[in-house]
Amino acid sequence: MNTDTQKNKERNLDIFNKYQKGASLVKLAKQYSLSRQRIYQLVDKLAKKTKQDKRKRIHSRSKKKLILPPNLLEDYRLRKKTIGEIAKTIGCHRGTIGQKIKGTVRTPSGECKSSLLYKDYKNGIPVKELVDKYQMTKNAVYVIVHYQRLKDPHPYYRYQGSKN
Repeated sequence: MNTDTQKNKERNLDIFNKYQKGASLVKLAKQYSLSRQRIYQLVDKLAKKTKQDKRKRIHSRSKKKLILPPNLLEDYRLRKKTIGEIAKTIGCHRGTIGQKIKGTVRTPSGECKSSLLYKDYKNGIPVKELVDKYQMTKNAVYVIVHYQRLKDPHPYYRYQGSKN
């Protein structure tokens, strides 16, 4: 067998083993002066030959089942927190959180938020506080109040427009 071919086989096996242990395609490509696509081709080819997964899942942490606290799940459902914010709170990757809460139905953002804001406005909460609470501009709060007034069935709150 040709020495170059033997070296390439050893190199390819080394690449495959490093990739299985978690090395990225980009790092391996730089290390071996090959393209990222070529590294993937080699890994794919060796995985098919050896009938192994391309990448073994190696976790440094023990395999504990992630359980989301109900309050965080409720915050996500009501659109009070994003997946990223929940992930920071728990201290894990946002992809993990995304998989855990897959299928959780969130309230519609626009309509629900608008009606809650309008109820708060009708209850006498000042616009400045609404701006902080709903993280909107002052103008956005007034626009929502205007459109919600048009829908309000009570004539006292309904916007009549200017009388000329």
